[in-house]
Amino acid sequence: AVSFVPFSPPPFLTPWWLAAWFSVTYIFFFLSNTLANIPYDAWAPELTEDSDERSRLFFLSGLFDGGGTLFAFGLPFAGFMAAKQSGVTGGICMPTEDLAMMCASGYHCGDFNANGEGYEFVVNTTFTHSALKLFVDELVAYDCDMASPAIHAGSELTEDAIATFCGCINTCGQACMGANRAYGYMLAGVVLALWYVFSSYNCCHAVSERKPPPGGRPPSRPLVPSLLGTMQNPAFSVLLPAWACDAVGTAVFMALCPYLVLYVIAPEYQTAEDSPFGLDCKDGARAAKTSASYDRRCSSMNVLGACVSAALLTAVITTPVWLAALKRVGKVKSWLLWSLLMASTNYLFVILEKSWIRTAILVCGLNGIPIAAKFLADTILADIIDYDEFLTGSRSEATYTMFKSFLPKVMAIPASALPLSIMNVAGHIPAENGKAMYQPMSVQWSIKLMAGVMSGTISLAAWYIKMKYPLKTAEILQEMSKGIALHKEGKPAKDPLSDYEYSITNFTEEENVAGVWSLDHFPGVKIVEDLRDNPTDAIEALVSRSNTQFFGAIALMVVMVVGLVASLQLLMTHTLSFVPTIMAVLMGTSLVIVGFTYCRRKAAFAIKASPPPHELVEKVLRQRQALQALYDAQKAMRLKEQNEMAKLEEDASLARAH
Repeated sequence: AVSFVPFSPPPFLTPWWLAAWFSVTYIFFFLSNTLANIPYDAWAPELTEDSDERSRLFFLSGLFDGGGTLFAFGLPFAGFMAAKQSGVTGGICMPTEDLAMMCASGYHCGDFNANGEGYEFVVNTTFTHSALKLFVDELVAYDCDMASPAIHAGSELTEDAIATFCGCINTCGQACMGANRAYGYMLAGVVLALWYVFSSYNCCHAVSERKPPPGGRPPSRPLVPSLLGTMQNPAFSVLLPAWACDAVGTAVFMALCPYLVLYVIAPEYQTAEDSPFGLDCKDGARAAKTSASYDRRCSSMNVLGACVSAALLTAVITTPVWLAALKRVGKVKSWLLWSLLMASTNYLFVILEKSWIRTAILVCGLNGIPIAAKFLADTILADIIDYDEFLTGSRSEATYTMFKSFLPKVMAIPASALPLSIMNVAGHIPAENGKAMYQPMSVQWSIKLMAGVMSGTISLAAWYIKMKYPLKTAEILQEMSKGIALHKEGKPAKDPLSDYEYSITNFTEEENVAGVWSLDHFPGVKIVEDLRDNPTDAIEALVSRSNTQFFGAIALMVVMVVGLVASLQLLMTHTLSFVPTIMAVLMGTSLVIVGFTYCRRKAAFAIKASPPPHELVEKVLRQRQALQALYDAQKAMRLKEQNEMAKLEEDASLARAH
């Protein structure tokens, strides 16, 4: 709950303090989100072992996810209204008559966005139009956007004086909206934090966890062996690149979606000629709620809200359709259709043009259809966890859910930051006094190509990789369940992917501590064979290689840190602002590598200090040889199926030729 602090920063910060706040709290939010939600996500697959029941469970979860997301999206807007009605922004948001008097008296709001309270209305030392106060009654009724009713410039009320007055009115209107947004987001963060505490407490007390085995739960396997163990699951390892593609594609789109509305659709810059409503939004002046000619269709916030609402409502409505598809064509085919549809709908963003508000809402609504099928990915992961139980004899829900949930967060950082850097390279014009500026075509096309073509192509690549997923049919899942039951009885069982007779090798807690977990830091058959045949040389080679990898990782991290520090000054440039982003990502990656190699080095020294007994090494070798034989059998089965498919295609081709 504390991690929701990023949603409630101090309302007014300087650009550097704002960047520092975002950097620290963004990382803290994702880390705490991962730690808090891994147990929750791991809980669901163990509630039932029936694949169909899990599908229905995740379907209901998807419905609540959609409704919750819709609520969370609307919450800031409710916060805006609450801030306005409560008077917390009364210092900058005031009635039209009072605002007109302040602007006519030589005050301005230009410093408010940067400094906040105390800078609502500051005396303009260069103000030379004191005569404006004599015409306040006329100016109150004057619409600066529409220049009506007409005010005839005279000796005391010049056009320059009117322009100064209107500039103050528009700037203060933008400042008022910014203040309401700031306090609205703060309120949203507090409400979400309280809701998270309440719902988590209720969940923990209402739902029973699976009872521990007799004798209590065994000690947890170390982190590195657990992660490496997931890579030995062929159903999981084949999907890692696909999930990485999904994470990148989603992060790119989410990062650019607001800019797609703000800069490509550009509601504030609609003109009577290109607007579908015949609106002239006066370069955003009519988007200010303080304007007498305010029109919600001129506001990017309102258009973005309509787009996101359309996507979320479509997602909630079409979720039952995906459940029906799952029952009709099967889980895997529905899952693949979801992935393909996500790529197809992303491509639609390329067609959007300036002022195409209705089309933008329609395209966002269509993108809500694949969002509704997100629960299918959870059902697939549950089946993968079952197959891991077939291979190892134990369930590892937390490890798999951690890996799958952490991967999108790692990929989201570069995938979110790099598109924004590319916008700067393309010539992005920063906002002035909180007002978004109209962007050149190079920026608009960079957004469309990244949000549409780039994210769509990445999603298409994910669909292609998912085609290789092996647990395709209900028959395979049934055979897998039978195999798990046989393994629990200590009997061998046929692998559902190869028909290979496979037995699980079980280790006691004493054997795990004596060397199995240390050896599991180094996967593969050869390393254990070397340890059996020549333990002294094998251990020395293991320690030497671990040292080389660890100190090499440290050297890499030092280079990345130096590169990041040296490139920070490039943040102030438009063309090279992406370089610090890349260096920060590389530095984070190098830090992970340092942690990984440190754990392996520690395990290598543990093996050197207390070499595992010969009998235990033989047992580990038998386990790894059995797994390798299983993988070889699966590879041979895939090759056989490919040859049979090629033969069928050849026969069909010959038949058509005759």
